[in-house]
Amino acid sequence: MRKLLLALFTFAHFLSYSQTWNDVGGGLGGDTHGFTVWNNLLAIGGSFNNSPCDKIAAWDSTAFSCFGTGVEIVVRAVISYQGDLVAVGDFWNINQPCTDCNGVAKWDGTQWSNLGSGFNNDVLCLTIWNGDLIAGGDFTTADGNPCNGVARWNGVSWQPIGDPATFDNDVRALAVYNGDLWVGGDFSNAGGCTACDRIVRWDGSAWVGGNSGVDIAGGLDSTVRVLYVDPSSNKLYMGGHFIEVGGNTNCSGIAVYDGNSWSSLGTGVNSYVRAIHKYNGNIIAGGDFTSAGGTPANKVAKWQPASSSWTAMGSGMNGYIRALQEYKGELYAGGEFTEADGLSREYIARWKEVPSTPPVSNFNMSSSTICQGQCINFTDNSTNSPTSWSWTFPGGSPSSSNFTNQAVCFNAPGNYVISLTVTNAYGSTTSNQMITVNSVMANAGPDTAICGGQST
Repeated sequence: MRKLLLALFTFAHFLSYSQTWNDVGGGLGGDTHGFTVWNNLLAIGGSFNNSPCDKIAAWDSTAFSCFGTGVEIVVRAVISYQGDLVAVGDFWNINQPCTDCNGVAKWDGTQWSNLGSGFNNDVLCLTIWNGDLIAGGDFTTADGNPCNGVARWNGVSWQPIGDPATFDNDVRALAVYNGDLWVGGDFSNAGGCTACDRIVRWDGSAWVGGNSGVDIAGGLDSTVRVLYVDPSSNKLYMGGHFIEVGGNTNCSGIAVYDGNSWSSLGTGVNSYVRAIHKYNGNIIAGGDFTSAGGTPANKVAKWQPASSSWTAMGSGMNGYIRALQEYKGELYAGGEFTEADGLSREYIARWKEVPSTPPVSNFNMSSSTICQGQCINFTDNSTNSPTSWSWTFPGGSPSSSNFTNQAVCFNAPGNYVISLTVTNAYGSTTSNQMITVNSVMANAGPDTAICGGQST
């Protein structure tokens, strides 16, 4: 009888852990704003103050640790870039973590340092596009030069993309989709384009919106807060305060784009969406809503593509969600909530589902073609909750890794097949992708004599 009771207790505990929002190290002392996975750690940015760290902390699935003395004011977003952790936020005028760290700073594992001279106002979001770090926010200068809303770090300096005065209001979301840089936010009439309200993309020579750029006539009626790309389905998800997309009122708060047209996820949500992430094959949305597709769902809900339906995740939170991230088979949510499932969960909580199938290996890369001496960020995108990762990087440094995500540098030209094997209690699967490392040498051909004004 004792063995039976023990087995029932263990099983009940397992079910509870798998189906409720659970504690993360006792919580944080203030709002969580952003997550990323760096060096096999969950990096967390926010407005928490010395509880346990100052505005930025690391979680290893057991305990918190700090990045030096941290960052003052607010950290809005974090990202792994060329082996370093980059943090951006509101620390552009005072209380910077290092000299010239105006709104942006990088952590190399030991200390904080600057990227150029930074920005003159808040930096709100980050992504990586064509090997460059892209920052968005409500700044008007970068490295002291005119640059409204969006800037790219090319390894030497911050530069505008297109017309430096393109964006007339905040940029709040960035994503790379089908090779193009997509931007969302509060702006309207971007670069004089009257159809470029709140959502545009860079086509290589200009910012384009409306029917010709993003397949939304006239743009959106309100703010875009998040853009999320699902590489496995090659779809772009968009969340925010908008109540329709291209006249479709079922796209309230959230919509999905397949490269040709936008569609709804059921009937959307009844308020705004601020975070979107994929977990175990489903799309998770977090924000300030209380229902999704007409189903009661407090601040967080799961969209199941297989059944085209929304379901709640526990009883939800008592405050809105700002960020979502999968880490070591669990889904982490952060925001301004202090309770989840009716229990004390201070600004951060985690949700775990245990599938009965092997994980499906998949990963994405910051670039598939680079020059020798450059680096690539490899990011796990596997489903079905892997518990271990095994990477091989022929020609790379490092040549292998057991981290969830890894930055790798390549010093010799060639074509290399990158491999990721993921494992859980039900088995393993492997996926492969090829990269090309080009020589930095260039041959312009034989010398040619020309007259003045001619070209060759």
